[in-house]
Amino acid sequence: MLVVGAVMASIAALIGHQASKPRAVSYASQVLLPFIDLAIPTGIAVDSASNTYVTDYSKHQVWKLAKGATVPTLMPFTGLNNPNGVAVDPAGNLYLTDEGNNRVLKLAPGQNTPTTLPFTGLNHPGALALDPRGNLYVADFSNSRVLELATGANAPTVLSIPGLKHPQGVAVDGAGSLYVTDRGNTRVLKLTAGSSTPIVLPFPEVTDPHGVTVDGRGNVYVADTRGQRVWMLAAGSDAATVLPRRTKLGGGPGGPFAVTVDAAGSLDVTDASNGGVYQLEPGAQHLTVLPFSNVASPNGLAVSSGGDLYLTDDRHVSKLTAGASAPTVVPFTGMNIGEGVAVDQAGSVYVADQNNHRVLMLEPGAENPKALPFTDLERPEGLAVDTAGNVYVADFDKNEVLKLAAGTTKQAVLPFTGLDRPKRVVVDTNGTVYVTDYGNKRVLKLVAGEGNQSVLPFTGLGDPDAVAVDADGSIYVTDYHDPCAASKRPCFSTEGGRVLKLAAGANAQTVLPLHGLSRSWGIAVDGDFNVYVADSINGRVLELPAKRSQP
Repeated sequence: MLVVGAVMASIAALIGHQASKPRAVSYASQVLLPFIDLAIPTGIAVDSASNTYVTDYSKHQVWKLAKGATVPTLMPFTGLNNPNGVAVDPAGNLYLTDEGNNRVLKLAPGQNTPTTLPFTGLNHPGALALDPRGNLYVADFSNSRVLELATGANAPTVLSIPGLKHPQGVAVDGAGSLYVTDRGNTRVLKLTAGSSTPIVLPFPEVTDPHGVTVDGRGNVYVADTRGQRVWMLAAGSDAATVLPRRTKLGGGPGGPFAVTVDAAGSLDVTDASNGGVYQLEPGAQHLTVLPFSNVASPNGLAVSSGGDLYLTDDRHVSKLTAGASAPTVVPFTGMNIGEGVAVDQAGSVYVADQNNHRVLMLEPGAENPKALPFTDLERPEGLAVDTAGNVYVADFDKNEVLKLAAGTTKQAVLPFTGLDRPKRVVVDTNGTVYVTDYGNKRVLKLVAGEGNQSVLPFTGLGDPDAVAVDADGSIYVTDYHDPCAASKRPCFSTEGGRVLKLAAGANAQTVLPLHGLSRSWGIAVDGDFNVYVADSINGRVLELPAKRSQP
């Protein structure tokens, strides 16, 4: 039985976009730690010297990665059977739940033989945590209880947490408050020091809470295993947000299991689905998940000159007015798979209605859209409109990019050659047209008035999809190639998980810090250079603030 719980951060870390403006840690970059050939990493802990400890559940091992090292060392635990949670105190004592043997072990610094702590009657112990006074807490999963072993005590006590069902993770903050992931009830609890009544923390979208940790600022982190996400509840906030993350997930029961925060504020996460241990490093700003609720598969994105954001989602079009807290539905009725979306300077909205083989236009104040006079469309996907009101369509199946000049009823085929499934199209203020040539893994540029296309210097493209251009002429492309598909080792994936930027006049691309994406099918940039991405498989829309999108 695999019961995985997270551990709290090291005691050294426990020093002392909401209305209340909580002091949240943000995460900008991510690295894979060099724990090689792990099978199912579960527990993780970091000591005061920034050494990292990881348990390998199925190989029955505990590993230590010293600060700055590139190769971990094996810790001297013998006879283990599914080691799970791990924790370390300020003196360097290492604590471990040996789940299969229903015991808790302690290994003193410099020793080769652990001692067994006086926990009896355990049934699949998972996570464990230490408070600042050295008291030890253990999540006893199958007994649906949390035990406390006070410093120097010979027997633990059972904490009073009514209704607890299969606790997975446990953590303690610097004030002695206890945090528990109540997996059986799909909730996260906090038991304030001295209180006997737990409160339910606002993690409403967490589907499978496992690991939990809390940093020195009071921010709470939860590993949502089947949801394959890590959530952060900022101190003082009433809503959790998803942290950026880009790792190849293996499906099944796997996903992020254990989380811990080190003294520098880095968040370490074990992922049992791919055998990886990764670290999110603090950054200057955090991604914002925009409030598009109940979005199944966000596709196209467009932003108006006033900052209103439009999103297509199969049979719906939503509008998030600048500054609003909830979107409204734009009346595109009868639509069958809405793909590309665009908005002109007058506020008219255009949508590529893919399976109805047409392009729709909804004028301001109109109750119903009208079909534009494009003919013989097979699979319209990309859609753009320029400052003169000309409309452009990328027809994926016909390998064409079409232009309908403003005020006309006859389309023209633009002189792109050798196209293989063009996906998206965008036009800059000079009338230059850019197209993602999906099948050829390239991005093309056609200058207004010229008959020859050029290939932009994007490299390593796998499956280029959406494309956008900002006011300075920089080009943005989403790419959901998955280089981990053939990898047999822990690997970071970019399955829809990277956004590339080619600055105006540059010859080399940069990768924007948008992590955790899974097939991003839409991208837009507003007049202030904020970047918006439709994270399609994850069913969300992200905003990357301008200062993070600039080189």
